[in-house]
Amino acid sequence: MEKRDIVVLAKPDWAEGFETNTKKIISEFTKHHRVLFVKPPVNRLKFFTHKENPEIQKRSSVIKKEVESLIQLQENLWTLIPDFKAEPLDFAFNNWTFQYINKINCQRLAKSILDTTKKIGFKNFLFFNDSNPIEGLHLKELLKPEKYIYYLSHHSFSKGSGKMIERNEIKTLKKADIVLTNSKYYQKYASSINNNTRFIGQGPAISIPNIIQEEKNELHQLIGNNLPLIGTLARTSLQNIDFEILKELLSERPKWNFVLLTKNKSQFKLYQNSVLDAYPNFTMILCENESQKRIYLQELDVCIIPESLSAENMGKYPVYLDLLLSLGKPVVATRHIANEVFSEHVYMASTPEEFIVKVEHALVEDNDMLKKERMNFAGLHNWENTVKAIYESIGLQSKKHLVA
Repeated sequence: MEKRDIVVLAKPDWAEGFETNTKKIISEFTKHHRVLFVKPPVNRLKFFTHKENPEIQKRSSVIKKEVESLIQLQENLWTLIPDFKAEPLDFAFNNWTFQYINKINCQRLAKSILDTTKKIGFKNFLFFNDSNPIEGLHLKELLKPEKYIYYLSHHSFSKGSGKMIERNEIKTLKKADIVLTNSKYYQKYASSINNNTRFIGQGPAISIPNIIQEEKNELHQLIGNNLPLIGTLARTSLQNIDFEILKELLSERPKWNFVLLTKNKSQFKLYQNSVLDAYPNFTMILCENESQKRIYLQELDVCIIPESLSAENMGKYPVYLDLLLSLGKPVVATRHIANEVFSEHVYMASTPEEFIVKVEHALVEDNDMLKKERMNFAGLHNWENTVKAIYESIGLQSKKHLVA
């Protein structure tokens, strides 16, 4: 494969410790290409109001030239912490002042990036913007990269500034040479703005076990009967669940056990106090560790994901479908645009009645061949294949530019 130089603008800092989609993508990039990871500059207002924050202190050391702004983290990977303070946009009183201040910030950031790429010998680089519509708005014309790639995997429109960010994101999407999304929902949104929008999916965002453990029948022992086990993982918020679907299932099928698994004790209490706990065939089970969670998931006869049709649910990549399919489980999920990628291997339902019918089908139809097909399908969703889709989308392998 041809070797290329890639500049990435992304949050959070590479060293902050938690994983993101972009960090996984960059890890794949560095197997064949050189990458400069750039974090947006610190806001001047935040710099003075959050002096005790370790991140601000680190930025201060860079700005004072006590610490190098450019660090090589490993072979083929550098990180750049811009050594200037960005002018705050918080007090921009109209669109003109917002755009004026932001352009000044973009010009300073572009200079910092160009000085650095020159220093480390980057040439004809690709620019990969990870959902930074403000800091990245003017960087296409300022940096003049060979390709300007905008990666849309989430929206970060906060209350108050949302309209301004959305307006600038639309401008940035229009400028991009190509837009990549991990969600069919965002693909539809971005395609209405930029025709060159591609869905690339993603690798697993959560741990997926490689080996199926022997079933221990612990759930039946906990619940005290041998009726079918229908369940899923409890999500991060009660608002993600369509309670009407769950209540209908609970009331119409009293001889099915409905199980929700969670590792979060506070979430466990929330569910205990919810309307679901009034049903005798509903059980919320607290998992003590990852191993126990996997054992319980494997013991379920059918997994369900009854989601509310919110922008949050439809916008994100359905990582839990990958997890459940990797275990070979039959799954019934709410039919919406983000889940359609899984439609050949997941039962889709839109109403409580459809959920009941599809769960009944899943109970009857499940077999070893279907289990293997589900596991093989989930196995295709890895970061290597995601980055391969990126390469194909941007025509990387057809180019002949080599790193000097």
